[in-house]
Amino acid sequence: MPLLEKMLKKKLKEVTTDKFVIELNMPKEYPAIPARKTEEGGVRDRFMAAKAELPDEITVVRPFNVDGFEKSNANTIYVSADGCDCNCGCKDKPVATLAEALKRAAGKNGAKIVLRGGCYTVTETIKVSEEHSGTVESPLIITSEKDEIPYLSGGKLIPAAAFTKVTDKEVYDRLHPDAKDNIVVCDLKALGITEYGSIGTRGTMFVVNGDKYTYARYPNEGAEVERLPMKDAIVFAGNKEKPWELGISDEKCLNWKWTNDIWVYGSFFYEWTHLYMKLSEINKETKTMKGDVNDPNYNTISYHPPFSHYFVNVLEELDIPGE
Repeated sequence: MPLLEKMLKKKLKEVTTDKFVIELNMPKEYPAIPARKTEEGGVRDRFMAAKAELPDEITVVRPFNVDGFEKSNANTIYVSADGCDCNCGCKDKPVATLAEALKRAAGKNGAKIVLRGGCYTVTETIKVSEEHSGTVESPLIITSEKDEIPYLSGGKLIPAAAFTKVTDKEVYDRLHPDAKDNIVVCDLKALGITEYGSIGTRGTMFVVNGDKYTYARYPNEGAEVERLPMKDAIVFAGNKEKPWELGISDEKCLNWKWTNDIWVYGSFFYEWTHLYMKLSEINKETKTMKGDVNDPNYNTISYHPPFSHYFVNVLEELDIPGE
């Protein structure tokens, strides 16, 4: 019997309050995932295979009618991406930001904030505090307009017109031959954007029309061998004081221009832990690469050839659409 069918035959106990019913269509216990040899798929692979059988959505609370709180509805504030914080906040004259709506809801003893569909750029932390609290009969409700989807983003909005063809000869010469004339650049400083963040252990995000774009990487996604061109042996596993070091067997990697911002993504501690690790050096003479001093949560790195690893943020490997 498939995992999903087993789960649907089980059901958590319903919890009933005087307002609504909490119901989870999930099992009290997950069926055990049988262990297999590592070469047949690691823990993460087995988990993802089991997760794929789960339903896309589960009912958490039913029913909950946001229009059922008379006192909250009396203090309704509309927000629209094309509104103005100088407006009164009614449906025809909405404010432009959630922060402004919260400011107006403060001290009201309950209110309803309705976000219209659209993208909202959040430039500072949104705080919901005691001054916004209502009561059981008149809570603070933040909801969306029916059939509309609002997006709140802490990112920076970049207009399409800001992208142009590559004109810097040094950059152009580094690009992949097949991609040279299909790459565009944007001067972020000209747009007043000077803080770019860092890839870090979990990565950053670049989104175009709702689609997440990936870093330039090597090998490419879907390559027949999606593993780092490393020597099997670890030169030095590293510790909290000294960087780790791994051998490189692919001469191509030794010809990249060093930018001090090349990273490696993969499993370096446990098979279920995939992180971005920053390189501190690629040594052409010793044919090795070194990484930053290890994360304080781990003592030494480990390298498992069967698992996927790849370089990211390498300009010379910007060679497929969407990178």
